[in-house]
Amino acid sequence: MEVNGKLRKEAYEKLKVFLSNQGKFCLLVLGSRGTGKHFAIEKVFSEIKSEDNNLCLKSLSFIAAEVFPDKSEEIDKILKENQCNTVVIEDIEELSAEQQRLLFNALSTTNGKFGISEKFDIRIVFTSSKDINKLRTNEDILLGYFWDRISQLIVELPSYKNEYEYVVKDFYSTWEKMKFENIDTVFAGVPKNMKLQKFLEDNAEKFEGNFRDLDKLACLYFNYRIFHYGDKRKISDEIEKVVVD
Repeated sequence: MEVNGKLRKEAYEKLKVFLSNQGKFCLLVLGSRGTGKHFAIEKVFSEIKSEDNNLCLKSLSFIAAEVFPDKSEEIDKILKENQCNTVVIEDIEELSAEQQRLLFNALSTTNGKFGISEKFDIRIVFTSSKDINKLRTNEDILLGYFWDRISQLIVELPSYKNEYEYVVKDFYSTWEKMKFENIDTVFAGVPKNMKLQKFLEDNAEKFEGNFRDLDKLACLYFNYRIFHYGDKRKISDEIEKVVVD
């Protein structure tokens, strides 16, 4: 999927630099829901993946905060299983105070290694859809000392409130990502009509779900095409307008 927009491209480049950092500092990736945090990390990681153990870029795994362990030995087990890899703990606002306390202990480095009872070569990335000021100041969300430990490097992905002028290109990229062409139908081609483009441009700033909203719109458009065209097998401007409506 193509990366569009000046702010988004800058965020991707920053993410690439931080993930490649020799010091293996903790990295926090922020962005409101649907801004593509998971996708951005995967995309950048695939570009910089390396067999060099010192960079911990051999493989990448994601763990939701709500299922992350709350026992010392279990945390060490996860770190050991991901030796020389990068682990992403998603949605840190869901971490309990006990999980944060244990992770704080695990992130106390010894010769650049992490762990509680044992120490391992590993890179740890965190993500959150919460506002950075709430994460930094609200101890009901994150403990102050835990925030200090994980916020050494921060990348924030823009939402459509920050950068909406590329929404049409993003929709086209989203459509292609869905791989509708794998379905044997003439309706799989990317819809390009002025009414659709105007709808996207006029409403982009209202897309609170960001890329997830584009995912939904692409699926809806494809399904409404099938519904409205019926037995017809040729794209029609008249029916396309009905689909947009």
